[in-house]
Amino acid sequence: MVRLTDKYRTDVALFRYGILAPLISDTWEGNSDSQFFKEAANKTYTLPNGKEKNYTPHTIYRWYLAYSKDGFDALKIKNRGDSGKFRRIDDCRSDHLYEKRIPKASCNTYKTETY
Repeated sequence: MVRLTDKYRTDVALFRYGILAPLISDTWEGNSDSQFFKEAANKTYTLPNGKEKNYTPHTIYRWYLAYSKDGFDALKIKNRGDSGKFRRIDDCRSDHLYEKRIPKASCNTYKTETY
């Protein structure tokens, strides 16, 4: 996992911009935007961290919408909203959930009848 430094987040945004650039700058000569997204999705890309990745047309379309709405910063990877917070259930809630649980049926619960 790559640590999300500001430099890495900017590198990813530049990478995404590079994919979208022909559409953004009107240098792409295709019939429709959806054709661009499909053609761009047919390629394999090398990420700034060196890994290779394929994207769906919908993902590239979402990047395009984000860029159109909020500019370059919208292409950056977002930090997690729960970063630095505990992700476990506290003891009070855990006890409450345990009390409300549905007991599992065991083999001894049911009597077997022989015919």
